[in-house]
Amino acid sequence: MARRRLPGLRRSAIPPLLASASIVGLLLTGCVATPAPAPVSLAQSMEKWLGAVVSCLNDSGWAVTATDTGYGIDASAVRTDQLSAFSEDQSDCETAAGPQPGAEPMTESRASNLYAQLIESAACLRSLGYDTSEPPSESSFVDGYLRGSPVWSPYMDLPNVDPTEWARINRACPQPI
Repeated sequence: MARRRLPGLRRSAIPPLLASASIVGLLLTGCVATPAPAPVSLAQSMEKWLGAVVSCLNDSGWAVTATDTGYGIDASAVRTDQLSAFSEDQSDCETAAGPQPGAEPMTESRASNLYAQLIESAACLRSLGYDTSEPPSESSFVDGYLRGSPVWSPYMDLPNVDPTEWARINRACPQPI
């Protein structure tokens, strides 16, 4: 059976056309804008990290859960005589999960970011009906935080509340980590 030629194209012109089309396709895919990933908050990072630790502990046979606040592990089912083994497994699971979010050394930039988050938290707490004190200036907050002296947090202004209310507050206004 004889091969048919495409009209107007010589046999040798097809490979260069295919190569040109491939190059154009590659160049165009490189120009397609992909949406930037949504920023992940420190609280979201902590939730993911803690979930990995809890999952690892569960896989190791420990019946633990994340606390309602999302900042800790409820290990109330661990007996006193099991604490040493539990602590060892917890340490292994934390290592496997990677560095804990927020555990990096504090920098001026991170302290400034924390200040902004606490300002937002204060507004959120006020929307729930809680009074908060006036924040210090950002520069004095950052300076105090970097020196290790006590710093302002709107959560320090909250009255003693029962655990159910505390969980509700933290769900509505998660504390920055």
